[in-house]
Amino acid sequence: FDNPQPATRGAVEEGKLRGLAVMQDRRLPDYPAVPGIAEAGLGGDLTVQSWHGVFARGGTPAPVIAALHAAITAAIAEPVTRARIEALSITLVGSGPEAFGAFYASEINRWAGVVRAAGIRAE
Repeated sequence: FDNPQPATRGAVEEGKLRGLAVMQDRRLPDYPAVPGIAEAGLGGDLTVQSWHGVFARGGTPAPVIAALHAAITAAIAEPVTRARIEALSITLVGSGPEAFGAFYASEINRWAGVVRAAGIRAE
């Protein structure tokens, strides 16, 4: 599975689909019987994950970034909000602005190499 969804989970639990691997480096909480890609013997470098983040315009003052981060962190800490998000098979990470910036840069570097190797061009 690349992007597990609740509908997929139901089909796996009912035996309508057999999960061979999740495209992660580890098993996912919603799919405890389905191995991660490396554990399945398919190569750990194939991991793919969907992610969400909040961006602000370059040059946004640090106090504004801090306030946004605090508000978002508080929102996803609310039990009802957290439960609704996790019901969608989303694993909350909640990193800070610096860690998310580093993660985003690593994703750009990772996928830029894939795009170059495949000869993909914008049209």
